[in-house]
Amino acid sequence: MPAVAKRRLLLQIAKDAGYEGRCLLAEPPSAAPSFPPDPRFDGFDAKTDEEKLAVLKTVGEEVYLAHCAACHQTSGEGIPSVFPPLKGDPLLLSEEPQRPLVSVLLKGQADQVINGVSYAAAMAPFAGQLSDQQVAAVATWVRKAWGHDARVVLPSHVAEVRAR
Repeated sequence: MPAVAKRRLLLQIAKDAGYEGRCLLAEPPSAAPSFPPDPRFDGFDAKTDEEKLAVLKTVGEEVYLAHCAACHQTSGEGIPSVFPPLKGDPLLLSEEPQRPLVSVLLKGQADQVINGVSYAAAMAPFAGQLSDQQVAAVATWVRKAWGHDARVVLPSHVAEVRAR
């Protein structure tokens, strides 16, 4: 598919999904954003590992459906040559998710080539839209969805990447 046709398809998909102007053109915030607290994370550090995982997966699925599924699809399989699949993506399954995955979620990414396939769409940065808790939750969710079984991502991991 020619690049111009891919771009038109991408813009139409973004428009149809209600992301016109913000998904593709989002700018990183100039100052650290402030987010309202999520009561589900109250006492998070004192929770058991199972309780933490339950909170992260619940919130992560909500965030995914609200911010990611329009492009990457609920199946995680993306749209060929436009939006990359998340299902089986080695970036998601790396041992140190706070480096590649969290960085992409916060800062976005363009000109993606994954497993030899080029993707026309740029990944929007979500640093100004999602809290550390939400980023950790969605990162954990995609690392546990679709048969994945990778380690959790904690809000403290996200805070470290955001501070860089």
